[in-house]
Amino acid sequence: MTTEQNEQHTDAAQSVQAALTTPPPAPVAEPTSGADLDVIYRDGHGLVVYETPAQPHIYSVFQQSANPAEAQTHVVDLVFKRGTNPGLTTEALLTVLMHRNEGLNDEVYSDDTKAAIRHMLTANRVLQARTANRQARGVEGTQQA
Repeated sequence: MTTEQNEQHTDAAQSVQAALTTPPPAPVAEPTSGADLDVIYRDGHGLVVYETPAQPHIYSVFQQSANPAEAQTHVVDLVFKRGTNPGLTTEALLTVLMHRNEGLNDEVYSDDTKAAIRHMLTANRVLQARTANRQARGVEGTQQA
């Protein structure tokens, strides 16, 4: 091993050791991402959904512990398709929600859940028709109406 390789190996080992011995950052009561976040949803079970106003196609979901002194647990980030940028579509999310609710309704039937599924299906069909129309006009992925 050359002197240069030996020094690189030593530096790498020291970096790994530092990472292993550095304590994790202190938990925070609110998520921090370097950007201002707006609460767009909060339920009675501690679930909070944030939107980043500078990037209105990105949402972060957190779960607050029953103990308000404890930090929130990050659940998921939802990044939606915007223009030609890749991401989740509203249609895909509606499909996931319909699938989940159909499974729940199979376990414990509810007319309310069935109605919600029917409305999600209608919304999904309307959005799919809108997308097909935008594709046919060659404006999908643009800000053109």
